[in-house]
Amino acid sequence: MVDDGQTLQTLPWTCRGWHAGTGTSGATANDTHIAFEICEPDQCRLLPVEWAPLYRGAEGMSAWAVKRWQQELQRMGLYTGEVDGSFGPATETATRAAQAALGLTQDGSCGPATLAAAAAQKGSLMAYDPQEVKDYFEAVWARAVALCAYLCKEYKLDPEQDILCHAEGYRAGIASNHADVEHWWPRHGKTMDDFRAAVRAAMGGDGQTE
Repeated sequence: MVDDGQTLQTLPWTCRGWHAGTGTSGATANDTHIAFEICEPDQCRLLPVEWAPLYRGAEGMSAWAVKRWQQELQRMGLYTGEVDGSFGPATETATRAAQAALGLTQDGSCGPATLAAAAAQKGSLMAYDPQEVKDYFEAVWARAVALCAYLCKEYKLDPEQDILCHAEGYRAGIASNHADVEHWWPRHGKTMDDFRAAVRAAMGGDGQTE
């Protein structure tokens, strides 16, 4: 697990994990690949693929996401209650008002359509802003590069051939269907090819594993 402050190892590299899920072709990267997760900042909840609908009575809602939505409703001049992360009746009423203003069905829930319409407004707090999490992204990128460079040297791996993200694993038929990291990194101007090149450079530039 990699975040902006540490790299946490939960299993020995030689132990089988369950990160990749079930591959589309019956094979699984769990038997062939070392896996690690890059922790995303709360702001990634604003990405459409990560968005979980918010509505009164829903269980397991992110308090951060509700607070952000309440702040957006305040920005729109539709909510005067407390920004407390609780989707109560006042938030529901304000949500219906926001949907009316945005020309949407007024069901009182902030689902993908409401998120998209709100995010398209100038000054919206519901649009993912790369600058808001720039420092976090750069920190986790650097830690992930360092980890992969270490693993490539330790196990004599080729960074150009042996590193892939979950989405690439899915397309290769060896991992379950997840968007990461292709749903996030391009918003910071980075691709997996950029990452593999950075790992090679961290290994000394020539990518030699001896």
